[in-house]
Amino acid sequence: MKYNFINKVLFSKFMQTVFKIKSRGNLVLAGKHYNRRSRVTVTRSPDEKRKYFLIHRVGKKEGFELHHVVPLAWAANDEHFRLLDRWNNMLYIDGYSHSRVTANNSRNVVMTNDNSTIILSDFTNNHVELEIRKNVIYSLEKLDDLLSYNFDLLNIH
Repeated sequence: MKYNFINKVLFSKFMQTVFKIKSRGNLVLAGKHYNRRSRVTVTRSPDEKRKYFLIHRVGKKEGFELHHVVPLAWAANDEHFRLLDRWNNMLYIDGYSHSRVTANNSRNVVMTNDNSTIILSDFTNNHVELEIRKNVIYSLEKLDDLLSYNFDLLNIH
């Protein structure tokens, strides 16, 4: 079953995070995400978080948060949830930039780059620029993997 995430962002409003007790039809119990409409019942993978830190050779840094570029709340079923909860759909960004993305209802899902800056934009003129080491920490060697996976997620038909 294929799914178009672009349509999801254009025609729906989403929660900023899947880990809330109850919000807009979503219920979370013991770390599991359950969406009444889509029947998603999957637990977030701590392995994928660890993979991000290992693959990018990154240590934890105060003030930074691991961010899912295409939000987990967009998952329509368990398969989609697993596609979104992967290391190559994550960025380790500073708290201020993370709050800017969430303030835009996590619609900044299109990832592009300009030299050492990653740009997260929605489908309008809203964008958040992430300068390496200042706002985002990742391995430059893995940038193409991140960009390619983001493109693939947003272009699934």
